[in-house]
Amino acid sequence: FPLVSEWQLPFHKHISLKTFNLCVASCVSSFSGWEPNEFHLDSLRSRDNGNIFGISISGPSVAGFLSSYITDEIGSQWRMVNSILQNLESVEYERNLSRRMNAEWYQKVKDNLKKKGSEKNTIACFGEHDALRILLSFSNLCLIAAKHSEEDQKDGFMRLSMSVLLPLTQFSIDKKVWDSEIGTRVINDQNESRVRYYLDENSQWMGPTKQSD
Repeated sequence: FPLVSEWQLPFHKHISLKTFNLCVASCVSSFSGWEPNEFHLDSLRSRDNGNIFGISISGPSVAGFLSSYITDEIGSQWRMVNSILQNLESVEYERNLSRRMNAEWYQKVKDNLKKKGSEKNTIACFGEHDALRILLSFSNLCLIAAKHSEEDQKDGFMRLSMSVLLPLTQFSIDKKVWDSEIGTRVINDQNESRVRYYLDENSQWMGPTKQSD
């Protein structure tokens, strides 16, 4: 790791982009995971129930938090990946996730959400959390199919699964696991000082947003 991404066709890239946007929407209340373009600050929209901004852009790509159901499933699928591709280096997902969850930024955001009483469905209110579960189910089916397929078909199923798993993994552990540009637009295009300036102590986004539709 990090893995290369040159194997991705446009269809695979579209799956990965959608997965990434849905991850962001699970942590940022003023962003819809159904946006056609990659997340960036100018795509934020105002919301009546506040604008929680639960992501970090201090690493190589955008990172945030996901529900325990999602992270448990990601870990389970990586174990399946390693049973299929036995020569692949282990991503050590659980160890890296534990490190991430103990980070100061992560603890601060989770504490703020707990104090505010925010639940997952009040942040991602357009079904983004359910969509991530569906994508993980799709990835799991692809892994099962790959396990019982010959080489050409096996490769195709693995590409589909990894197009979901890699952006989910990178987002949740804040560690570069592939060389895709997905998840870097806000880091490449925006000044981190702008983000810090517009965030209050409760991780509320106080900066400019579009009016909600």
